[in-house]
Amino acid sequence: MSETQTWKHNERRRVVKHHHRIMIAIAMLVVFSLALGSAAPAFGAAPAGAVNVAVRSASGFTKITGNVFLIEVRLEGAEQVGGADAWLDFDPTYLVVVDSSGNPTTNPDAGLVNGPMPRISANIDNASGLIKYGAGYTQGSAAAPFTLFQARFKALATTGGTPLTLVANKTFVIDAGGNVVTGSLINGTVVIVSPPTNTPTFTPTRTPTITQTPTSTPTPTITLTPTVTRTPTQTSTPTITPTPSITLTPTRTPTPTNTSTPYPGALCVSAFDDANGNVVRDPSEGLLANAVITVKDLALASVAQHTTDGIHEPKCFALPPGGYYVEERDPPGYASTGPNWFGIWLPSHGAFDIAFADQVATVTTTPTATPTIGLYTSTPTATPTATRTATVTPASTPSATPTPTPTRAAVEGEVWQDLDRDGQRDPGEPPLAGLGVTLRPAVAASLGIGETYETTTDAQGRYRFAQVSPGLYLLGVQTHGGLWPTTEAAVNVYIGATVRVEVGFGFYRPPVIQFAPLLLKDR
Repeated sequence: MSETQTWKHNERRRVVKHHHRIMIAIAMLVVFSLALGSAAPAFGAAPAGAVNVAVRSASGFTKITGNVFLIEVRLEGAEQVGGADAWLDFDPTYLVVVDSSGNPTTNPDAGLVNGPMPRISANIDNASGLIKYGAGYTQGSAAAPFTLFQARFKALATTGGTPLTLVANKTFVIDAGGNVVTGSLINGTVVIVSPPTNTPTFTPTRTPTITQTPTSTPTPTITLTPTVTRTPTQTSTPTITPTPSITLTPTRTPTPTNTSTPYPGALCVSAFDDANGNVVRDPSEGLLANAVITVKDLALASVAQHTTDGIHEPKCFALPPGGYYVEERDPPGYASTGPNWFGIWLPSHGAFDIAFADQVATVTTTPTATPTIGLYTSTPTATPTATRTATVTPASTPSATPTPTPTRAAVEGEVWQDLDRDGQRDPGEPPLAGLGVTLRPAVAASLGIGETYETTTDAQGRYRFAQVSPGLYLLGVQTHGGLWPTTEAAVNVYIGATVRVEVGFGFYRPPVIQFAPLLLKDR
């Protein structure tokens, strides 16, 4: 073989080997991407680095043993955010997640403070030192920067620095279109010190220093004259000049330390005469007096109360940011046409306005036998019973039938695979069976208020909660690792004087991309 032929043969073998290396790298990248599919969604391409995930503390990262404090996970950047997941790792030797009373907890409603983006899932593992938090919008987005969530920690032991680490490949941010826009992960380090020792401060006594001028002694001069008359002449007048000089030792004045204090929000309340029963204050509907409105914290302790006078409302309270429950006791002679309580999250520098809807109550007589209409039940009695009800008649009640007393309602709907991701179920889009659906009061079930309902979608993707008490509820559907919601995965629903509430949930299954191996043959 000539030298030229040998060179060409070697060059062709080098190119083939180079192509093989490229295909092996591509195959490994695909396998790695599929392996991470359960940890981070495989969305479309987007510019990376738009939104950073950062660990922050408004009160600084130096703490004293026994301190209870909040650590904030923030989304920082200038991007519209549709959802985010954050896994926060900590050392349980030095830190533990606690409730508002300082007791260790694994309950996310007690140990975590939700940010403005709706929470989808949360988990606290104090034994391993890990917090998992996911939140997102299924329709719309929020503009960064904002707080994703806050964790309430307690400092356990002294250390020169214990890290708070955002777990890579588990922490990510997406925009409203499902594109990954995660930037840098900015971690934090908490330094825990011992409490300062109270050492008495020596305060010097102010002792005046007095300097006196010596006293002058008079010296008499005696002159003898021939007339034997002695006339003493005093030539010096004694002058005593005690001039005390008092020197004061200054006392040190401690310099105040600036402490970060959250600014209060404004919570404004009122009550109005809902004459037409639509739970909305119309221009002709005036304010009501003698409604007692109470504001409670998350531990159900009263923090503010106001009795309306129908003139000076809304009444506004300046409160620190956080979660509150607002309850109303109806004015005498009135009954509520809307909710009697609300659960809210009051932001810093924000304002929240709550107007309670009430209507003149009337006394109606319930006949001995009242027919059952929809989900309204009859109450058979031996004698007519006076029942205090609002003058609101459900749309499904025939005009010739006496107004029944609404006791229970139903919540139902469907869960489907949203193939075109438009948030609407179209013909041909299949149902999703076996997904869990939960209905619970807006007040946390752990506080012992209200009931919690659970069910599973059937083969047609349908779910139903029957015999539900009126009130404000949080309705949520179970998320799935291979599905991404195209509607709200958790919504607030008010169940009042209605027969049925219909809520649907859509999910999109991202396509799985597979690559066939490319075989190169050396000719």
